[in-house]
Amino acid sequence: MGIFIRYYLPWISMFEKIKENYEKVKGSADPESYLCSVFLMCAEGEMDKMPLQFDFFSKGNIKSFIIDGENVKEQVDESFNEAKKDIDKLELDKVNVPFDEAFGMAKTALQKHPDSIAKVIVIIQVRDNVVIWNISFITKGLYIFNMKVNAESGEVIREDYSSLMADVR
Repeated sequence: MGIFIRYYLPWISMFEKIKENYEKVKGSADPESYLCSVFLMCAEGEMDKMPLQFDFFSKGNIKSFIIDGENVKEQVDESFNEAKKDIDKLELDKVNVPFDEAFGMAKTALQKHPDSIAKVIVIIQVRDNVVIWNISFITKGLYIFNMKVNAESGEVIREDYSSLMADVR
């Protein structure tokens, strides 16, 4: 982890920010709902300034709460009504791998490709009973780089680099 600290110092507190804002938002959610993901999308270098989105699942719906400073905004995603599928519960206390470490792994892996980051998408979620950091970079070369890191063990689950223009050709 030490190797990444020098390069990613602004994001070291990202997981602390997630936990702190979760405490602000959970009182606004339906008591029968549970946290299923946390989402952030921004330009590189703006992660500490952008609002976080907390998604809560209940009865086929996802309610999202966006924290911007002290303000909490709510929105409902009706698209899950038809799915009738439960979404796994995200338990933040299972996260053992700090965000800065997972982000550093993804950024280091991107260096294998001759490209640079335009946008960053970060989701912490549960897939197949595993809490994951799902980190994507939309690159200036119109590629998407995605790395899924097990947030409990630090194992890289999947890494992809593909053209956003592949279906256009």
